[in-house]
Order: sequence, then structure tokens, then C-alpha cells
Amino acid sequence: MFTGNENFNKDEINQVHAVILCDVDDQKILYAKNAKKQIQPTTITMLATALTILEYMDLSTQVTVTDKALVGLGDAPVIGLKEGDCLTVEQLLAGMMYRSGFDCANALAIACSSSINKFVKLMNKTVQSIGCVDTKFTSPGGSTDPNQYTTVYDVYLIMNRLQTYEPFMDLISKKSYKISYQVKNGPVVEEEYTSSIPYVLGEYTLPKNLTLIGGKAGTTYLAGSCTALYLKDTKGKGYIAIGMKSQDKVTLYGQMEILFKKIQ
Repeated sequence: MFTGNENFNKDEINQVHAVILCDVDDQKILYAKNAKKQIQPTTITMLATALTILEYMDLSTQVTVTDKALVGLGDAPVIGLKEGDCLTVEQLLAGMMYRSGFDCANALAIACSSSINKFVKLMNKTVQSIGCVDTKFTSPGGSTDPNQYTTVYDVYLIMNRLQTYEPFMDLISKKSYKISYQVKNGPVVEEEYTSSIPYVLGEYTLPKNLTLIGGKAGTTYLAGSCTALYLKDTKGKGYIAIGMKSQDKVTLYGQMEILFKKIQ
């Protein structure tokens, strides 16, 4: 359990609905605001999907995409998978983390649990086992759903467990990720996915004492702009910073800049 006071200096960060900054190594909350208020999770949901997959599957396992993984995607972001395509778990995780690919999330869910519904139950059981008591997921991708919610504190718990999986952290720490996979009855597809994290893209600059290891960003109309980041300082100490429900990306990362000043 973390120690700290989540009620100090709230007015400094007033344009993000919920925020938390944790010193992972010393187990301290450095700053928190509305840490246990329930919020729509957007594609931050995919962090929980990734955690569940990492706990039950091997990164090298081959997955063949089924037709059920491609149902009901609507206008959700995808990488363009087709039935019969064959990728590894690692490649699907990359498509999910770099491109927010709902088709990747669904393919992983079905490969893990034989159906999306069964996977969602496993996903909720997994996050509950690490203390996420204010979270409920209804999809592996994070579709807008009033019955789906989380808190920045619970996202911290998920992120904190994820950072113990070194191969996964290595996967999401890159500026881009190249994949090569076999299309059913077709050629080998080669693609490169670029990180969507603004700090990686050079759109925003971190303080000199911090290095981004990895994270996830997401945006929807109801949930606003959200981000979950794992960082290290020059001494190698780890920090998790999460901001959820800001009006737009510019506002969110401007507020995160203020948040990072809490790290000495």
C-alpha cells in the first residue's frame, strides 16, 4: 500500500479530472487528485488486456485471427487484420499498444480465453487480484460503455504490475516497432508502428531528469484525453504518472508538465 496524502495542492493541476504520480521504488504518492473517482478508461483499458495476456500467454505463441475477432469493430482503430492472418502474441501486443488496434485486442482475447466474454471475466479477475476494487471492464479494447470504468489509482496498480514484465516494457519503450506476419493465402506483410506517446514523437519534452520507459495514451469524446506513463529518473528510480479526462491533448500534457515538477 502506498503512503501519501492525495489532498494537497490540488489547485496546481485543475484542468485534468483525475491525476496520480507515484514513486514506485519508495512506495509514495507524490501527488493525487480524484485518485479513486471512477472514469471511462478509453484505450487505457489495453493496459489491463496486456497484463492479462502476459500472465497467461507466452510472447512467442502464434495466434491465428478468427472471424469473431473482427466483429463489431465499427469505427474503432485497427491495424487491418483479416481472418486467417497469423501473428505472435508479441506482435499483437505491439499493434494494440502502438496503434490502439481493437482487432489486436480481440484476437488476443480469443486466443487466450476462446471468447471475448470469457476473456473479459478473466481480465476483471486479474485486475481485482492486484487490488483494483473500483474497476470494471466490459471489453478488451476500451469501447465506450457506461458500465465500464476505472480510476487513476487502479490504473497505477495495473501499470505497476506491468513494469515488472521486462520484455513488455522493452516492447513499448521503442519509438517504433517493426513487424512481419503471414497473411492467409497471401504474402508476408511488413509494417512499422510508431509510438503515439507525444514525448516519444518529440511533440513535448520531458524534464532533463526524467526518461520515458513506456506508456499508453487514449482519447474519446466522453473520457477526454488520458495518459499513463512509466518513467525513470537519472538515478534509475521509477515513477508512474497518470492523467485522465482532460479536454484535449495540449491541456493534458501541459498539466503533466506541472506534475513532473513534483519529482525532485
